[in-house]
Amino acid sequence: RTGEDKDSLNWGSNILLANEDRVQDYGNEIAQGIDTKINTIGIDVSYQLKPGFFIDLFYQHRSKTSALPEYGRDDNYLGTGIRWNLGRRWQQF
Repeated sequence: RTGEDKDSLNWGSNILLANEDRVQDYGNEIAQGIDTKINTIGIDVSYQLKPGFFIDLFYQHRSKTSALPEYGRDDNYLGTGIRWNLGRRWQQF
């Protein structure tokens, strides 16, 4: 759960906005602004082709519901990758 900014009102959800433009100095609370809920679910699958060498696949779904319907959205992310885990070689001096 979070609170989002609306138009030119800076309630603190965007860390890139100037601190001097905030709505108020005192009486602030966590999740103030536009009431927003964000849910994320994901799955990661990894297959080892040979020792230390992997193929990875991931999927993630992110759902955002807001008190203002135009701020809500659903996103899906799909990704793949290869990974090679190298062991450390410890040398004694």
